[in-house]
Amino acid sequence: MEGIAIPLVEDKPMKRLLEVVYRRAGNKYVNVAATLVGRFFAGERWKRPGDGKVFWMGYGHRGCCSLLAIQQVIRVN
Repeated sequence: MEGIAIPLVEDKPMKRLLEVVYRRAGNKYVNVAATLVGRFFAGERWKRPGDGKVFWMGYGHRGCCSLLAIQQVIRVN
């Protein structure tokens, strides 16, 4: 992401998190408490041409969102 290597630790806690999420994937929402290590990308400051209004453009549809890239799952509750 943006030239930053974000290695993923694929160990027991990661597998447990995926197991919980996928097992409940049929539900509308999945609530899981977990302790994660990762990098947060909030986007960049952008000034709209014309009126000079300032926005923080991120990722996703029309730059609407921030991004958390998970590196490691420490604990799943």
